[in-house]
Amino acid sequence: MAEDDIDWSTVKPGYVHLPIYQEIKAQLQNLDNQERIIGGEEAVPNSIPYQVGLLIQVPKGISFCGGSLISRKSVLTAAHCLDNATEIEIRLGAHRIKEEENTQIRLKAIKYIQHAGWNKKTLQNDIGIIELAEEVALNENVQLVTLPTNSDMGNTFYGVTGRISGWGLTGGNSTDISPVLKQLFAKVMKNSNCNVRYLGGIKSSHICTTGKGRVGASSGDSGGPLVYGNMQIGIASFVLRWEIGWPTVFTRVTSYLDWIASNSDVTIIK
Repeated sequence: MAEDDIDWSTVKPGYVHLPIYQEIKAQLQNLDNQERIIGGEEAVPNSIPYQVGLLIQVPKGISFCGGSLISRKSVLTAAHCLDNATEIEIRLGAHRIKEEENTQIRLKAIKYIQHAGWNKKTLQNDIGIIELAEEVALNENVQLVTLPTNSDMGNTFYGVTGRISGWGLTGGNSTDISPVLKQLFAKVMKNSNCNVRYLGGIKSSHICTTGKGRVGASSGDSGGPLVYGNMQIGIASFVLRWEIGWPTVFTRVTSYLDWIASNSDVTIIK
């Protein structure tokens, strides 16, 4: 496979600033010398066919985030990934994201939508949709993720094991995204327990996975899916210190089914 035409040394993993948690983050700095994990394991190539990679042009360069294909023309991601975006390239069917693969499809966005209630300070409503320039042809390497139905809205998913996937940073000291798609499995925890860690900032529209085993989403995984079975239940939003076992916080998809239906061509099943 040929090398990509992008200078990946200039691509920065997307992440969300955490202004309301700076004090607690500072208190955790003394834990820096603890052993750090290499996040997750390499996924079987093209075994997560709904996974999307996003190269986002912003004023300071190129940012990288994840996403999921929810229709042949729509990608679901985090609102913070779309802040200040001027151009977006969507990569589907990818495994080695930095290389020219024969399974990859690359498309441009014609528009993107951030939730009107997205708040950078409180980190609420971190959800967005990207509309592709053309309908993507589905094949064994490019498929739609299943969204929850209206009947799932009362399900907290507490205790289930979800899969987190993306090309995010692979260790506490790394600065570059992973060259291959990675995955890890983590249990959904109670929002009340997650809320203790995040000083009351967790709302019902969030869903958290435990950081037990020092695993979780990291910079560059933002906007990517948390999936239970083949159903997407979360969108990677933020984490304080994933490498020391802090919970990862996701946008809860069931809280935004009406918004997704109103801002895309997706029909939510009753």
